[in-house]
Amino acid sequence: MNKKNLIIHAGHGKTGTSAIQSRLAIGQEKLKQLGIYYPINHLDEKLIANACTGGATGGNLQINLSKNLGDFVNGLASGDDYEQANTLLFSNEVVWRKMLISEDFQDSLKYWNHKYDLKIILVTRDIFDHLFSSYNQHLKNSFAIETFPQFLKSIKYTSVHDKFSKLLLKLDQLEINYELLNYTAHRRKISQEIFNAIGANVINSEDCKPPTSAVVNRSLSRSESQLIVAINRCKQKLNIDKKMTQSINRAIKIHADIKPSQAHFSPAEIELIQKMNRGAITIINDRLPEQHNLQANPPSEYVSDTEIKTNEEEIKVQEILIRAMLKQINMTQ
Repeated sequence: MNKKNLIIHAGHGKTGTSAIQSRLAIGQEKLKQLGIYYPINHLDEKLIANACTGGATGGNLQINLSKNLGDFVNGLASGDDYEQANTLLFSNEVVWRKMLISEDFQDSLKYWNHKYDLKIILVTRDIFDHLFSSYNQHLKNSFAIETFPQFLKSIKYTSVHDKFSKLLLKLDQLEINYELLNYTAHRRKISQEIFNAIGANVINSEDCKPPTSAVVNRSLSRSESQLIVAINRCKQKLNIDKKMTQSINRAIKIHADIKPSQAHFSPAEIELIQKMNRGAITIINDRLPEQHNLQANPPSEYVSDTEIKTNEEEIKVQEILIRAMLKQINMTQ
C-alpha cells in the first residue's frame, strides 16, 4: 500500500508566504479535487476571511493552537477529509524554527517520515533584500525607533540565513526530504512554484489570487519608514498611544500600491554582512541549483552612503513636526 503524502511549507519569513497562503486558502476546493487537503476549517473565521481576501494569516498550521504540534497534525491527519485525499498540506513561515530547536517536533518529523511520504518545502531569499525587508517588518510590528543602519548593528549584521542553514544540516541528518527555493529567483512566480512543488502544477496560481491585486504585506516607502520611526520616538518620549502607529499600518495596507523604497548599504556594512553570513550562504547555495544561488554581493544600486547621511536628519525634522501637531491637537481639545 502506497504511503500518503504529508507536505509542510515551512518558511522562512519574507519570502512571499502571505500571498502563497492566501492562494492556498482560496484554491482549497481546486486542491481537494487533486487529492490535496489544505485544512482551514479549524481556523478562526476572521483568519479564514483574511486569507481569502489577501491578508496575512500565519497559514493553517497555527502554532498557538496546540502545545504539541505533532499531536495537532496527527489529529487533522486522522480526519475524514484527509481520508479522501492523498496529500495533507500545511503552511507556516515560522515552524522551521520549531524544526530546528524542538526535539519533540523533530521526533514528530521522524515519525511522519516513517508513516508518510514527508516533504518539507523551504524558501529563502537573497540576504541583502531579506535584511531590508525584515527591517520594514520590524518597524511595522515592533514600534521600533532604529534607523536601518542602527537595526543592522543591533542584529550584529547576521541574518535569518545563519539559523536557516543549520536547519538544512539538521534535516540532512534526519534524512528528511526537502525542496529548497530562492524567492529572489522566482519573485514573480513564487506562488506557482509552490503549487508545482505540492503536485498542483495543473492549477494556475493566478486563478486563486484574492479579489484585490494589491501586494500583500508590502515593504515601506522611505517617507513611511521615517514617519513610523519619528512617531515611535515621540511615543516613547511623550507617551503617545500606540494606536497612532497602528493607524499608519492600516493606511499602508489600504495603499498597498505605493512603491516601497530601495535598500541602501554602505561599503562597510556590506563587508560586515558578508563576513558574518559567509558560512550560511555557502551551506544554502550547496543545496540550491547554481542558477538560483543566493548572491554574495548586493546589486550595485544598493551601495550608497546617502541614506545613512540623510535618514537621521529627516527623522528628526519629522519628529519636530509631529510634536507641533500633537501640541495643536491638545490645545484644541
